[in-house]
Amino acid sequence: MNNTHSSVIVLTAFFSALTGNVRAQNPALPVIPTNAFHVTEYGAVGDGQTLNTTAIQKTIDAASKAGGGIVVVPEGRFLSGPFMLASRINLHLDKGATILISDDMTKHPVVKARYQDCISVGNAQDIEISGEGTIDGQGRAWWARFAT
Repeated sequence: MNNTHSSVIVLTAFFSALTGNVRAQNPALPVIPTNAFHVTEYGAVGDGQTLNTTAIQKTIDAASKAGGGIVVVPEGRFLSGPFMLASRINLHLDKGATILISDDMTKHPVVKARYQDCISVGNAQDIEISGEGTIDGQGRAWWARFAT
């Protein structure tokens, strides 16, 4: 046995003794169907000006109704208010894709005395956000409004 291999065994045994675990537990990866649902097929426009909240939510809802899948945001700038993910959904942002969270506070409903989160999940499992794109919260207006 080489020294590297025996060091790994010793460290594993050491950390197992510290935690009381014989073996480290790894969480299961999300199980998400590979069916693709493109936000542009549900009316989203990546011009940075058109509000796409409804189109994005329709895409997520369609994927959810089909048992889950990949919600694809292609290259472009997609302005959106808050939306909710569902079980077995991968929100995938292609390279060059940006979801711009609207900085217009009137586009964010107030729920339980606070503004609704931009991207939320409730009572769901197997969620993933992937890709090379960007989610831009455009927080400057929020900071200016609530800074003390």
